[in-house]
Amino acid sequence: MLYVILLGVDVTRKLFYIIVVAGILVIFITTLFLRGSRQASSIKLEVKGLYIDDSNGYPSIIIDFTANKYGFVFKLFDERGGLIDMKTPIEGATRISLSLTGLKPYITITEPRTYVLKVFYNDREVYSKTINVNGASILAELLECDVEKSTSELKLLSLYIWVKNTGDAPLYLCDVACTPPLEVYINGEKAQFYLSRELLVIRPGEIQVVKISLLPVAIKNPIVNVEIIIGEIKETLTFNLKETLKLE
Repeated sequence: MLYVILLGVDVTRKLFYIIVVAGILVIFITTLFLRGSRQASSIKLEVKGLYIDDSNGYPSIIIDFTANKYGFVFKLFDERGGLIDMKTPIEGATRISLSLTGLKPYITITEPRTYVLKVFYNDREVYSKTINVNGASILAELLECDVEKSTSELKLLSLYIWVKNTGDAPLYLCDVACTPPLEVYINGEKAQFYLSRELLVIRPGEIQVVKISLLPVAIKNPIVNVEIIIGEIKETLTFNLKETLKLE
């Protein structure tokens, strides 16, 4: 009988300890939750502006923001949810850039793309926005050209072209490092050329005069068709060489 009583006391004592420990755990978890909730409610992040521009050779989304705390992580995803780029701003920063093409520089976006920008604080999402990018596009006009004239033929030596980027992504012009590369066709034939500078970046809305120096191209017909191709971007210029140069 005494053994049964002692056994009952021992079981009661164990139950008591279990209840006490469980209570402590509940209080601890509740405290952490309330502290996290208060901390989250005190976080303030305001995105002031978003725009697309070049950032050191990378087509990027530029984010202007204000925050009362730091430790935010900015992440950029593609439309399938794949992570493209992520950064954590240093304390005091109010601007950050995320590459639209990951680790690949000098890429001209030539077709519509959809991105999702998300901001996290302590692994908690505090901001999300879908961003649609149409890509770069060009408007071009011939300003002048250099020609070598002989008794038998004309040779086209260079073109000076007025170029405006009418799209919403940077336009990268070069013949090797850029993707897609710049291609020039004259009267249907691919021309060998080099630019006045190794790399030209034309930002959205920006205008530049581009000099294209050619390996001399023999011109038999005074009507010249010049095609400028950058991936899916195509611009055709047609001019009369005699009228342009005022040749007899």
